[in-house]
Amino acid sequence: MNYNKITISLIILFSLFGLYCSLVIGSSWDEPFTNNNALAKINFIKSFGKNLDYLKYNDFHNPGFYEVILAFISNQFSKLFVYEIRHIVNLILTFITLLGVFFVTKICFDKKISLLVVLFCLINPFFFGMMSITVRDMPICFAYIWSVYFFIKYIKNFSKNKIKFTIYLGLIIGFGLGSRLGFLVNLLPLFFGLIYFLFIYQNESKGKDFYVKIIKDTLIIFLLSSAV
Repeated sequence: MNYNKITISLIILFSLFGLYCSLVIGSSWDEPFTNNNALAKINFIKSFGKNLDYLKYNDFHNPGFYEVILAFISNQFSKLFVYEIRHIVNLILTFITLLGVFFVTKICFDKKISLLVVLFCLINPFFFGMMSITVRDMPICFAYIWSVYFFIKYIKNFSKNKIKFTIYLGLIIGFGLGSRLGFLVNLLPLFFGLIYFLFIYQNESKGKDFYVKIIKDTLIIFLLSSAV
């Protein structure tokens, strides 16, 4: 019996069920608020800072990077399908998040365990129930899992001086911070892991080049995450 095929089949089945649910569940209690808030931020941008209607929502701890993108896409269509479009976009983000879960778990274990972890995520009622309706939790989850993935890639390729993983890390961290400032707390385990790695690697480094790379990579990540 091929357990991988069975697991993949169940993943596809639950994914299709998730797509069905995203189209029929309607809006959640806070979706109208987040949609209107994001539209107000879009009007602020379009008016070059003159329209300040977004201030009345008092949602200053959420920069709303993903919310603005979501509102812009969903409101390009008929108002009758705004929330259905939002749910589909959220669901796509969820599937990309699960892809990241698969990659990270595969690095740490193997393909069989990776598929099981993805399946367990889908059958978790808290995760499944939030897949298409949340505009903050899932973007944070997306940003965190891909931050972990690119962090692992960065560590593994540290001596090869591949800048692409530094760029990816900076962009995905910026995405997380742009979705919610509290995402910064999620990065603490990665920060401590990086400190430990650099402490170990320093003994094998070539001195000056090691510190130049650290400063360069730090600046790239800071600038990219700030820009996003």
